[in-house]
Amino acid sequence: MLAEDTSECCTPELFFKLENRQVSGSFKFRGAIHYMSKRSDIELRHGVATYSTGNHALALAHAAGVVSLERGFPIKTTVFIPTSADDWKAQKVKETGATVCRSGTKLLEAYEQTLGFCHATNSHFVSPADHPDIILGQGTITLEFQQQLLRTGQRDMDAIIMPCGGGSLLAGAAIFAKDQGLKVLGSEPISGGPRLSIGRKQGQRVLDPGIHTIADDLRSAVSSSNWDILSRKEYVHEVYGVTEDQIQTAMSLFHQSCDEKIEPSSAVPLAVLLFNSKFREDQISARSSRRIGVILSGGNIKTEK
Repeated sequence: MLAEDTSECCTPELFFKLENRQVSGSFKFRGAIHYMSKRSDIELRHGVATYSTGNHALALAHAAGVVSLERGFPIKTTVFIPTSADDWKAQKVKETGATVCRSGTKLLEAYEQTLGFCHATNSHFVSPADHPDIILGQGTITLEFQQQLLRTGQRDMDAIIMPCGGGSLLAGAAIFAKDQGLKVLGSEPISGGPRLSIGRKQGQRVLDPGIHTIADDLRSAVSSSNWDILSRKEYVHEVYGVTEDQIQTAMSLFHQSCDEKIEPSSAVPLAVLLFNSKFREDQISARSSRRIGVILSGGNIKTEK
């Protein structure tokens, strides 16, 4: 999706990748279906289990359904979701047929409960972000984005920006983009996000995501598997932060102007484009990025009637 009105009045051209239209409503299906397709029948026969604030749970439940039909046997899906997570998303997960357990107020507590459940039931644990097959699945978004632009006669992008939580999307995209001259940029909530920008400055992963953020799917620490990639400038050029009010405003503006339903996590890179002065100085005023791809990561949000 090309933001024609935006490109006419501003220096950069913007291209939007609408993962809100993806199966399960977010980019997370990419990693989940790739991961599940790589597992053996023996690994899957006792079911799968994970922890999530919503989108990974939805993606895994959908992926389990697809692989179940392909393999010819049922794959039970159990999901541990913190009580602080969105109730609407938890209900959507239940509607897929997955078993939902509300556990603890923090994602770490849900993670610990998931591990205990897998040990007790021999269910197969599926990490939301901390496995190469998840990361590579998410990374297909970069290749697909570039191919879609080429098919419509567009030149390639100079830069691509996306949100970051556990980091599988950003890491996967960076792996695919590294040798193609495509600059990869991250974005995060200043409050309650993974604190990737701080971690990069300090030289170590921040383990506590901190206080609440409306971008609840970004409310996690960067996973250990992704840190080595995300901490390095040759993979991720820069990471920019935005406030809660800026996220809310960006989400509302996009819905009003494009009639597309996106969730707060999706609005984080949009908020960077609109409000982050360092981004504008680095990428726009310096004219280092004239054609920018924006990954809108999902659209799983309740719409008021």
